[in-house]
Amino acid sequence: MPTILGFAPNAFEVLSGSSALNSGTRFRLPPEWEASEDLYEFDITDADATFQGDTGDDANEVGDDSSQDGTVRDAQGTLVDSGQFYLEDVRTFTDPEGNTVNLYRVEIAGNHVGWIADGELKAGVVYEVSSDGNVSASNDPNYTDLVDANFDEDDANSILGSGFDETLIAGDEADSIDGGAGDDEIYAGTANDVVAGNTGNDFVYGGAGDDTADGGSGDDTIYGGTGSDSISGGGGTGRDVVYAGTDNDTVDGGQGADFIDGGDLPPQLGPA
Repeated sequence: MPTILGFAPNAFEVLSGSSALNSGTRFRLPPEWEASEDLYEFDITDADATFQGDTGDDANEVGDDSSQDGTVRDAQGTLVDSGQFYLEDVRTFTDPEGNTVNLYRVEIAGNHVGWIADGELKAGVVYEVSSDGNVSASNDPNYTDLVDANFDEDDANSILGSGFDETLIAGDEADSIDGGAGDDEIYAGTANDVVAGNTGNDFVYGGAGDDTADGGSGDDTIYGGTGSDSISGGGGTGRDVVYAGTDNDTVDGGQGADFIDGGDLPPQLGPA
């Protein structure tokens, strides 16, 4: 009996385009999304190795495989729905690493009960749907091709942002975060993190730990936080603003007319 960890029907924030996540839509998991609190668990009984769609009469909404049934539960173990599963349709996009990812809409008797994917989605990263369509025998996914939704900000994560404006949040472990293009907000967390703003006018908050932060090109604002940090304004001639924070920090503003303060941080910084 396959168990797949996926997403609630309303898990995604639509930034532009259609709430149905049709082609051209930009969407993301909220930056605060965590598997331990927000995932959906699909426990499926099936006689074969593929998760099939619904290519018959849409009015029936029963799916193509009568042996494909089970339960959906939220992260707290509460039963959401049960019955015969099927994949109503699929959205396809390319993640920042260049991987093609398929996101499938799961239904029971016409009710949208969640999403599953064959690639990893990371909280805060913006994705753009390149195509959408039906699921049929020609593109039914094998259960072994599906990837569990297990992102948790408190794990040791490696996050690469897209070309859009993003908010990326790390947690308790040592993380590596690259904002990619766009004007990003990056919150590094409590461990010894490596953060690169990359291109765009980025906001970087190092938090606790001995962090390495590089704003990249653009007019960046960097707060080192506590810990002995290594901070660079990055390449280019942008005007960077750096608050090194407490402890023994190393700061290089790079080219441009930069502002550097080696003392304490302004109060009450952190993700909203």
